[in-house]
Amino acid sequence: MVWGGNGKIYFYKGSKFWRFDPSQRPPVKSTYPKPISNWEGIPDNVDAALQYTNGYTYFFKGNAYYRFNDRTFA
Repeated sequence: MVWGGNGKIYFYKGSKFWRFDPSQRPPVKSTYPKPISNWEGIPDNVDAALQYTNGYTYFFKGNAYYRFNDRTFA
């Protein structure tokens, strides 16, 4: 997912996420992976994520979705 909050690319797997920045060398900092719990209210093992034009990022897991406010980070 490309997150509009900073324009970086995020990858999610299990309980972890990585931030990828193709303009940096190396593109993933050594401080990653980080826990998905850094994204408040988002569960582990998400199936998909997308940022919508309404200021929210949506995370999907099974038949549920979780809305993350990009302005307040909650």
